[in-house]
Amino acid sequence: MQFRRLDPRDPLNAKLAAPAPASAPARHDLPTDDDEVIDAIRSVPEHFADLTITAANVLLVSGNKTGGTAGAALTIGLPVYLDTNNLWQIADSNAAGKDAATGITLSQAAAANQPVTVLADSSGSAVLGFGAILTAGETYIVSATAGGIAPITDAATGWKVCILGIALTTSNLKLIFFAGDTAHA
Repeated sequence: MQFRRLDPRDPLNAKLAAPAPASAPARHDLPTDDDEVIDAIRSVPEHFADLTITAANVLLVSGNKTGGTAGAALTIGLPVYLDTNNLWQIADSNAAGKDAATGITLSQAAAANQPVTVLADSSGSAVLGFGAILTAGETYIVSATAGGIAPITDAATGWKVCILGIALTTSNLKLIFFAGDTAHA
């Protein structure tokens, strides 16, 4: 990517290309060449914030819920996976072995070894209500923040993409639970 330099001889650009008056403070924090501008653009975060989930708005619309045991403290609306000890753990897209969510919590567990209810239905008929925080038609995934849910457009380099579902409306998410084996490039 190339940026066109202003030609001070061009009358339209003369004022823009003129040096700052001596009374103006020098700005050493601004990029001075093309590479610095490109680096500044690349330093902007690639993703937005995860969904802000209100526990009271998380409602089972359809699908089969299951009971189980929490492997950690869990709140309502977290993407979770079942570990080798048969405990529900918090999913995280950039943590090896924790990136493939198979459920979303419907109840909370104050600590590990407490009972928890999870919607772990991948039949294609499960729908979960989240309140009006979704974008209809958007695909949602496990984010790189443990327990976070993000739009797929926020997937960043290194994230293992685990699709939770597709928003049917601004409130309802049709659950799919599909995890790939490769990291997002």
